[in-house]
Amino acid sequence: MILDNIDRIEWHYIEYLEPAMSIAYRLGRNPYNRRLANLFPAPSVDVQSLSLLLQDETQARSHHLEWLNKLEAVSHSLAGSESDRRDTLNYLSLRIRGQYLGLESIKNIRELRRREAMLNKSLLGKV
Repeated sequence: MILDNIDRIEWHYIEYLEPAMSIAYRLGRNPYNRRLANLFPAPSVDVQSLSLLLQDETQARSHHLEWLNKLEAVSHSLAGSESDRRDTLNYLSLRIRGQYLGLESIKNIRELRRREAMLNKSLLGKV
């Protein structure tokens, strides 16, 4: 068989056309992170950052229920349009992240485009 003579490294080599990475994460098990996870079937990096604020239940109750309740209210109010709901929640999560954690500098063009797209949608009144 021809494959028997091919070096394992060569046999496993795949040339990807664009950078790719798969990451799995879990938002904690407390009720506050469950509420956040239910709002975002495909969470962004902003949602992942917000989940850190909800890890401590005492801190979540005393400092973070206002924004979590706001996200839920907005989600329910836009239940008829999934794209509007998703765009609005993503924009709000970016804003909340900036307010509570600050925004890290943009390190790549994809992140720049992601933030620009959210800003453009907000300026057009879609968020």
